[in-house]
Amino acid sequence: MDNLLAVAGPPIQRVEDRYGGPAELGPSDDFEWGMLNGKLSALRWVLGAEWDFLDT
Repeated sequence: MDNLLAVAGPPIQRVEDRYGGPAELGPSDDFEWGMLNGKLSALRWVLGAEWDFLDT
């Protein structure tokens, strides 16, 4: 775990410094989560998965 943090820590800090803290980096409400899941489902369908698989 310490090795992972040594490697991933600086890039994580750069992203947080540039775009804000963890609260600013992801979907913040149910609508944004729904949009994200819909886009991932459409992408999986385009790549050949079944549309009704519902495991995004």
